[in-house]
Amino acid sequence: EKEIEEQKRVLREMEEEKKGKITKFLKEYPPSRIEAELNEYIIDQPNLTKAVSDFLYYQALRYKFPDLPSRPLLICGPSGSGKTEVWRVAKKLYSEIFKITFITPKFILLINDMILI
Repeated sequence: EKEIEEQKRVLREMEEEKKGKITKFLKEYPPSRIEAELNEYIIDQPNLTKAVSDFLYYQALRYKFPDLPSRPLLICGPSGSGKTEVWRVAKKLYSEIFKITFITPKFILLINDMILI
């Protein structure tokens, strides 16, 4: 019983820490800043970086305000257009805030437990 209570306490602390990181992210990283950081790595894809920056910001808002509706993002384009690279960069830049996992190379991603196809 003590172990279960300890595990619950640790989970609560982790949840509070995540909420703090999300709150800080929302204050310090408006979509325009996220877009600017993505644009440092992704060349000539302004629509893509804008869509991904808005999506990431909205996901942070959804974590803080769970009643917000889901707003999935589908990215389509020819081979070599930067679809996968933008998520690699996002994972590199924001891995402390978002859990971004590539499930397959066919654009199925897991972002904070939300599956995107």
